Amino acid sequence: MPMGLHLHDMFGPAYRSLALLHTADHVPDMLPDPGAEAGFTLAEVDLQPPVPGSVEAALADAGLGATITLTDVRPSPRDAQGAPLLNRIRTQSAELNTVIPSAFDAVLAVPTVTRDRTVRF
Repeated sequence: MPMGLHLHDMFGPAYRSLALLHTADHVPDMLPDPGAEAGFTLAEVDLQPPVPGSVEAALADAGLGATITLTDVRPSPRDAQGAPLLNRIRTQSAELNTVIPSAFDAVLAVPTVTRDRTVRF
């Protein structure tokens, strides 16, 4: 059971699920490294442009990629069959395919993300 579903069951209609994402073209990511103490290292990873159907692409297309936004995704645009057009979101350097309005109530987007250089891995 996803944590959001568990929390929704506990708190009822007052519960809201919020996604956090960024619209930058790079991200600090965890790369597997068996020789590292934590089993991974942190490195900057370049990202491909966001794909159609992703929250990141929708924000960029709306001219909002360079600003901090809080977007209610529940009334997302839908296709002729009623399926939501938002169906992808980045999670670090990977993409998650999911029906965005079913998974989240809103998305908080920031234009960039940086690594905390005081954290050593």
